[in-house]
Amino acid sequence: MLTVSDGDSTRVGSLTAGSDRFSPWRSIDDCRKPGRPYLQVLINSLFEPARLLDYLRRCVAFEEDDRTGDIIEEVAGYHQFRAVREARATVKAALKPPSGNGHG
Repeated sequence: MLTVSDGDSTRVGSLTAGSDRFSPWRSIDDCRKPGRPYLQVLINSLFEPARLLDYLRRCVAFEEDDRTGDIIEEVAGYHQFRAVREARATVKAALKPPSGNGHG
């Protein structure tokens, strides 16, 4: 994962991505007002240590290019990361405690 910023506009992409594949990073806390992709937003949201580990574990994937055989790194955009976190929270909240056999 790479980040680029001029202090005003901040983008996130992968090592193997072209510049056109870097996407703006906005707030993941408030989807109603994502705001501009400022560097400070990236630092306060994605670079918070627990969140960064979550992102690296669940939102970075590697695959082999069918044409060239090269390994390609793919990273999620801010909106995908936010959606994955919300979906996980919803599933966890809906799980029932185990009653006998199974996991609930």
